[in-house]
Amino acid sequence: MTKGKILLFTTDYPPAEGGGILTHSHFLVDTLRPLGWDFFVLSEYYIYCSEEEIKAYSKKEGYAIQHLPDAPTKISFLKKVWLCCKITRKYKPDLIIGSGRHTTWYAAIISRLLGIPLVTIGHGTEFTQKTSRNDFKWNKKAYGQSSLLISISHFSKGIIESIGIKPREIAVIHNAANESVFKPLGQELIKEFKLKKGLQNKRIILATGALSERKGQKIMIRALPRIIEQFPDIFYVAIGLPYQLKELYNLARELNLQEHILFPGVVDQQELVYWLNACDIYSMMSINDNGDYEGFGIAVLEAALCGKTAVVSDNGGLPEAVKNGITGLVVPENDPEKTAEAVILLLENEKLKTELEINANQHVMSSGTYHSQVEKYDHYLSQLLKK
Repeated sequence: MTKGKILLFTTDYPPAEGGGILTHSHFLVDTLRPLGWDFFVLSEYYIYCSEEEIKAYSKKEGYAIQHLPDAPTKISFLKKVWLCCKITRKYKPDLIIGSGRHTTWYAAIISRLLGIPLVTIGHGTEFTQKTSRNDFKWNKKAYGQSSLLISISHFSKGIIESIGIKPREIAVIHNAANESVFKPLGQELIKEFKLKKGLQNKRIILATGALSERKGQKIMIRALPRIIEQFPDIFYVAIGLPYQLKELYNLARELNLQEHILFPGVVDQQELVYWLNACDIYSMMSINDNGDYEGFGIAVLEAALCGKTAVVSDNGGLPEAVKNGITGLVVPENDPEKTAEAVILLLENEKLKTELEINANQHVMSSGTYHSQVEKYDHYLSQLLKK
């Protein structure tokens, strides 16, 4: 029996890979469909994906996915609104969900035109990072129109309220990690993987996410010299889209760290699971880059599912993914010295590291998995339909 039909507007969606909004949108569809919710997905696909790949993925998964066209002019904007209205009238959704700044604007327009309840997802930087003159004005109208606004962290909720966005209801549901994908692997598999990568007998600090100013890879690179003084076998591996690759390479050369750093680029999910299992410590040293901050930190939970503790900065909603001193360590933002101290503390004290690893895994399994978080979405969406 179908509980309801949802039209999801999202910035990115599979079969493209990468990005927090893409991961979150896929989580919604992947977990709510088995509970009786039907979906039609409209995606901008900022992360490129061919039309053939999208059609093949849609056919394989068994639900409709539409690539929304760009709308750089007023005429193309009106055509895009008309297309969205046409799809909505044909699909007849009970709810519309908007995830990502610009796609949420379109979701709000269609919701208003056709009188369908609107649910929006508040990730974070859409409320603080200005990309055009009217960003904040459109945000206030679109997100303020929500019947329900779900924020991924208490930090983001505070920002939403502080700038005067007033939806009918606002709730916090932290992001979740997929427990069916991210899990501990056997020691032999990990040993073989490290051998294959030429990192046998190396300690690994792992970071995932686009190589960018906001993700803070520079902070860990600047912390490495002090860490290497005590642990010369350390290796920093930063996985992700290579936006700042040249700049990070130059910094590594400047500090004479070429033999201690690896940038594998983008890896598939299976390899990512291997890296998370092979690392000794997971790190996310995000900083606030002109309003671009870390909304939560799904990757910290993915690492915890693989049995790893994390060292993270106190940026944005990131500390909400870690219980400081219990499941991991939180250090001041943009502080290489404190970052190095935290890493050294864990590498020196195997008992403490093991304790944090066990706690991190237990905590995410109890309150950070797809299974635990989808129940909250199901509850709120069901209540909204009843109203």
